[in-house]
Amino acid sequence: MKILMHWQMLGSTRDAIKMSSAVSICATVMLTLLVTVLFMKMLVAKDRYPIAILKSMGCTGADIRRQYLTFQQIRWESL
Repeated sequence: MKILMHWQMLGSTRDAIKMSSAVSICATVMLTLLVTVLFMKMLVAKDRYPIAILKSMGCTGADIRRQYLTFQQIRWESL
């Protein structure tokens, strides 16, 4: 009987820990996405003029995106 009561007392604590861990995982994912999006916007804003030159030379948005993301990936792998 004591074990059953002890388990019932810990049940609410366990549920609270599960809920807080789920919330923290969700917050971490959202924060990671936010930082990634803001970082990409910063890079595009920094390279706005070279991107405009590439577009004026006839490159499509998909070409620029592919070239830009590949270049960024190569740059990060070299660090």
